[in-house]
Amino acid sequence: MSTRLHTATKQSYSATTQLAVPTVKWWSLPRLLVDYARYGDDVVDKLFDRYGDIFRVDVPIGFEILDGVRSVVLFRDPNLVKPLFTASAEVVDPTLANHVLELLYGDRSLFLVDGPDHQRIRKLVLPRLRGNELQKWGDGLDSSVRTDVATWAGAGPVHVQERMLDVTLESILQITLGITEEQMPIWKPPMHAMLRTAMSNEYIVRYATRRLGGLKTWTKLHAEIAACESLIYTEIARRRNAREVEQPDLLDLMMRLEGPPLSDRELRDQLFTILLAGHETTASTVTWAVDYLLQNPQQLAIATAEARTDSDDYSYIEAVLHETLRMHAPAPVFGRVTRTTYQLGNYAIAPNSLVLPFIHGIHRDATLYPDPNVFRPERFVDTKPGTFTLIPFGGGTHRCVGDRLALFQAKLMLRTILRDVELTFHSNKKTTTNLLPTNNIQVLARRAS
Repeated sequence: MSTRLHTATKQSYSATTQLAVPTVKWWSLPRLLVDYARYGDDVVDKLFDRYGDIFRVDVPIGFEILDGVRSVVLFRDPNLVKPLFTASAEVVDPTLANHVLELLYGDRSLFLVDGPDHQRIRKLVLPRLRGNELQKWGDGLDSSVRTDVATWAGAGPVHVQERMLDVTLESILQITLGITEEQMPIWKPPMHAMLRTAMSNEYIVRYATRRLGGLKTWTKLHAEIAACESLIYTEIARRRNAREVEQPDLLDLMMRLEGPPLSDRELRDQLFTILLAGHETTASTVTWAVDYLLQNPQQLAIATAEARTDSDDYSYIEAVLHETLRMHAPAPVFGRVTRTTYQLGNYAIAPNSLVLPFIHGIHRDATLYPDPNVFRPERFVDTKPGTFTLIPFGGGTHRCVGDRLALFQAKLMLRTILRDVELTFHSNKKTTTNLLPTNNIQVLARRAS
């Protein structure tokens, strides 16, 4: 593991200074990709240690991540995050990098549209995933988690992430589509199948070989997407034919808002986006939080005591989740593509470059987070996470629209686990790849005394 700490004073930037971005030789790329798949973020840390807090890789023709984009620039200097995320859309494209997932999200997803279309859809969706709108689903989520956690005690080894994936899917289906407990057996199997396939490493391989038909010939995933789409379009049609019946879910709210209505395709794409973006990420965050707490008995005791009070204040559990997201962000990068020559700090970035803030490095900047490799939820007790220093959900006008929903779900799930059972490790295994990081911890549970 790289142990470099950012203890030196950060470079001050001048608009009149232009430096060349250090370049990693392209022929080292295959080895780097193999090493990254095996060893994860430490490989990138070593490149930063060698080249500085920003470097670029020029990808050979035919191997571009995005069509026409051959230069990939990575940085870990937190001072560069805000300028990139708040740059004008005339200078950087905030959505092009997300087209990697267009097959899943759909071309009308908030992640992929920009300009007036993005503003219109975001204005419709965002208020429904904030504040009091979320609270209305709290009781249902708490009940679902309690029902599942009640089966843990005495059941032998429990795979936490697998159980959290199931609970998270139920929660998202309830919140987005109002799916009842009786309907879950119809909805969950096809959704689970699609999500497992979509989140597998095979997607990365298929996308890399897309010019050879890697995505078009993936009949398994296409069939699974079609099965889920059929359920969603049928539900949309049912709602359009019964407009007088209101339901307290996101689909109903999106269909009833004033202004130009969202098309069936737009509704489908927003639902898919929330299902896909919020399913695995929330489950993984809760799993990592359990893992870290079991490794840190003092923090576990504080969080457990808070979970078992009658108060509605769960600020320490929320701090645990912020620290977990700092240590293990759901995605390693969020990208922007330069439309013109772009001045990023003292560096001139060429047009058609994919610029990636390396979240792992930014979250472990010792000038922001002393002892950055130590799990310390106290960093966020009575301290709000910085908008551009804790960036597990991206930033700017294209920050993930489901960020509050993810934290809301995770807080209720972790609180319920800590309140209802006492856990010990059965085994603590994690995958070595960071392409799709998972945490395969198993726990033994007994009912809380």
